[in-house]
Amino acid sequence: MREMLQTVTIEEALSRLREHFDAPQVPAKTVSFKEALGCTLASPVCSPENLPASSRSTVDGYAVRAEETFGASASNPVYVKPVGVIEMGQVPDRDFGAAETMVIYTGGILPSNVNAVVMLEHTLKLDTGEVEVHRQIAPGENVVQAGEDAHHGEVVLSAGTQIRSQEIGYLAALGVTEVSVRLRPRVAIISTGNEIVDPDVIPQPGQMRDVNSWTLAGLIQECGGEPVVKGIIHDDFKTLFEVFNRILEEAQIVVMSGGSSKGAHDVVAEVIDKSGKPGVFVHGVSMKPGKPVIIGVVEGNACYGLPGHPISAMLAFHLFVEPALDQLLGRQPRPQPTVSALLSAKIPSASGRDDFVRVIVREEEGRRVAEPVFGKSGLISLMVKSHGFVHIPAAKEGLQQGECVEVRLW
Repeated sequence: MREMLQTVTIEEALSRLREHFDAPQVPAKTVSFKEALGCTLASPVCSPENLPASSRSTVDGYAVRAEETFGASASNPVYVKPVGVIEMGQVPDRDFGAAETMVIYTGGILPSNVNAVVMLEHTLKLDTGEVEVHRQIAPGENVVQAGEDAHHGEVVLSAGTQIRSQEIGYLAALGVTEVSVRLRPRVAIISTGNEIVDPDVIPQPGQMRDVNSWTLAGLIQECGGEPVVKGIIHDDFKTLFEVFNRILEEAQIVVMSGGSSKGAHDVVAEVIDKSGKPGVFVHGVSMKPGKPVIIGVVEGNACYGLPGHPISAMLAFHLFVEPALDQLLGRQPRPQPTVSALLSAKIPSASGRDDFVRVIVREEEGRRVAEPVFGKSGLISLMVKSHGFVHIPAAKEGLQQGECVEVRLW
């Protein structure tokens, strides 16, 4: 009979995970930047050139030397003389003389002795051909300076950066067509339970379709891992033990959902404990939802038993599985998007337990409001209807209506 562990705090659970899970980072490979979406950089990216190579205009207007506009106003305009048009893609072949200007469009390259652009709406072209400037312009105004986006040799993306669509665009702009990225850690997923059936099966009375395998697979992909869905295993120790130990050969992380509570039919913790050292070191975290979380390590592999309720499993994944992925990928924890909002209703909470309450965020009379979504964690629709959650720390006894809170978006 395995020793029963005491329920611990979130911080203690994470501390034990850091203590026992010290696996090295996964290997790296070189890929085309076009294939790098969602991958994590293994090496920093340095800019091979200045970006932009030349100073460019950010508006349509007139290229000017800023000092010649000082003191200009609608009642006391400054006059400049147009001497041409800077066409897109054209490098100006001359510098400006005194009180000269050229028409320039957004993205146009500035002459070497020009340092600002005045917007069209702050000018008036006269019948004489001259242009009145009705506003003084500061040096650098409406201009992107050469090298402002990136200096030659500058580290523009650090190792550990997870590549999003914006990083793909940045790499394209820099002409960096290959990058070194970490291989995606393989995360095996098992759904346990005699009542679970595949999504394409019509459930019989007492049965339910497998939700967690596919929710977790999506989360793993979003976090830079490679999900390996191993299917449904019934609550049988021998079968689960055999499958689990085969999976340890092919994955760095194993996630089992369901069968994590301390009941007579739950075998997940026992399977982890009897598969290798150090075994289970967390069984129960003082949080709601998601209390019956199991965390362990078997011969260097991080192993988890997550609750069967989908929202509980999602929350536990973000809190405890994602840090293991971060370590394998050599990155800092990913920033989670948040918004501030006013609570539309009181949220009670038990002292000594971290509570996570789903909310819907909406605008009301010009204010952002967070409306609690009260319901059982087994209700799958809450995953879709809620925008995020509010965290009530263990030391705090609830939140009051009208209180300003931070909503962590899913």
